[in-house]
Amino acid sequence: MSAASPATGTKPGRRRDSHDPTDTKYLFKRGKTWWVKVSVPPSLRSHLGYDLRRSLRTHDLQEAQKARGLVVAELRARIARTKRELEPAAARPDLTGPGIPIIDRQDFSDVTFLIEVYHPALAKAAQPGQF
Repeated sequence: MSAASPATGTKPGRRRDSHDPTDTKYLFKRGKTWWVKVSVPPSLRSHLGYDLRRSLRTHDLQEAQKARGLVVAELRARIARTKRELEPAAARPDLTGPGIPIIDRQDFSDVTFLIEVYHPALAKAAQPGQF
């Protein structure tokens, strides 16, 4: 039997309720207004600053908890976009090999991306819209 954490009252490994007053990840208060703050990686701080902040324009913690996810995603997307813009094309991994052009690429994070390629053998194996 696992003991409850004295700080949160929850069992280890258990997610806190979304309305938990101790769940303030990415949140901070300026005056009475809740804000979101996302740290910027050290390599991008000269371009974006130490962190990105945005007001949630609410005094209510529960409203702030509900709104933070979208704002955190937007701020992380801004960080990823800046990183892509500053990263030389040569630093991106070439996953295609000779004669396999990349049609589209979407970067989701530092290590996760999706590429669409054209390869003659694959083009014959699958019908358009099959997948």
